[in-house]
Amino acid sequence: MGIFSKIRNRKGFTLIEILVAIAIIIVLLTIAIPRYLDMTNRAKKARVAADFKSLATALGMYTTDWGGYPHDDFPLKIEVDSDLYKELTGNDAEFNNPSNKMESGKVGGIEYIIQGVFSSLANPFFPGDTVNGFYYYGTPTNSGLQHHWVLFFKSNNGHYYYCTNAVATLQDHGTSAPTSIGADGTVP
Repeated sequence: MGIFSKIRNRKGFTLIEILVAIAIIIVLLTIAIPRYLDMTNRAKKARVAADFKSLATALGMYTTDWGGYPHDDFPLKIEVDSDLYKELTGNDAEFNNPSNKMESGKVGGIEYIIQGVFSSLANPFFPGDTVNGFYYYGTPTNSGLQHHWVLFFKSNNGHYYYCTNAVATLQDHGTSAPTSIGADGTVP
């Protein structure tokens, strides 16, 4: 009974008990933190995929009406007052304006994507960054409208991800930005 009375009367923890508890916490954190970071990166990519799907839908409706995609044969940052913004919102656009007629004969000036939705598009990997945003470009045709388009962005791991009118899911392009579109709408 002498040993049990010593254990019951003791106050506090031994150094070994504290070190074991700290070691257990460290092991749990080394498992949890990478999983958390991976989860947040997947959530950010899901947000980008949803934003790109909204843009792809607007681009699809635009091409149905105008016979091609908005023009820009070089990477164009997707932001308010860009040419893409003007074409998709019908705001001071080159083609989509009330003075032009669509292939169907209807008058332009159509809002394919709500201005507020367009202005809320931002790269979640670089919030508030004016350089690392979303980008768009297409391949030109003789009429000035595009055959194919690419939407792309840079993530925090330095990789560029893209989707096209031919490939709807996000694709990893490595550490270089997509610079061309193949005749079939794929990115080499």
